[in-house]
Amino acid sequence: MTGLAEEVIADPVGLVVRLIGNVERHLPAERVRDIVLTVVRARAGRRSLAQALHDDPSLLRTGRPPAPYCVAKLLVALNEAGAQNVALPRCGECGRACGYVGSSKGGHWGCSRCFDKPAVCAGCHEERRVVSRDRHGEPRCANCPDTDGDPLQELTELVTGLDPALDDGVVLAALGRATVRPAGQRRLAWAVVARPELLTGAGYEAPTPAALRFVDELVKAGATKVVRPACPRCHGVKALSSCWTARGSAGPASPTTRPSPASAAAPCANPPNATPMADRCVRTA
Repeated sequence: MTGLAEEVIADPVGLVVRLIGNVERHLPAERVRDIVLTVVRARAGRRSLAQALHDDPSLLRTGRPPAPYCVAKLLVALNEAGAQNVALPRCGECGRACGYVGSSKGGHWGCSRCFDKPAVCAGCHEERRVVSRDRHGEPRCANCPDTDGDPLQELTELVTGLDPALDDGVVLAALGRATVRPAGQRRLAWAVVARPELLTGAGYEAPTPAALRFVDELVKAGATKVVRPACPRCHGVKALSSCWTARGSAGPASPTTRPSPASAAAPCANPPNATPMADRCVRTA
């Protein structure tokens, strides 16, 4: 029904680890497993990754799209961990091996040089290649960085002021685990600084799933004032980041809708509220 191989459904992580082990001889299986679990956290994503490598194991040697974007993320993580036989992802346009690639529709990924489109810079008002965006989401070129304060410093001051049990190092470490890229860290910091209540129970209204991961990491680090948000649909405290895929849908999921086995999720029975994270309330296993 789902079109997935039996081994993909039964043990997707084990299958991925085995396929990587057939290619990579310089990383132990335990390390590879940890990388897979870190790169792809959702069960549906792990099955998608396993199915892609099951269908085309050569992706590990070529790094060439098309394939799910999680394959590219896995290849980058493996290489960063010291893999020598696994390829870096290659740009689908120019073929260059890249330490980071952006994704597009249809399982394609590519380097910033090929994928980025020029835009009018908010600083110099010239059409240039976009290298960053400011706190208002406006494009910035290499010559016009956003100098309106340090968002990471603003974030640490906010969090440590809210929760004295945390220090700057703990906050920045949690931020790094929530989102790796500097641009993503700035966006997360701006979002939280603009709405501090995201840390104290309103996280279900977060504009990005990274904010939910940030809250979770702060709680794990010993925060006493930061609160994991309850789902506004069923009022349970759960992994709300998995609900994010529903944002922008035409309407909330029906309470009686049954998910596919591949999603490994079940909708809540309570009526939904019109919030980003409650559009599809799920329980993750």
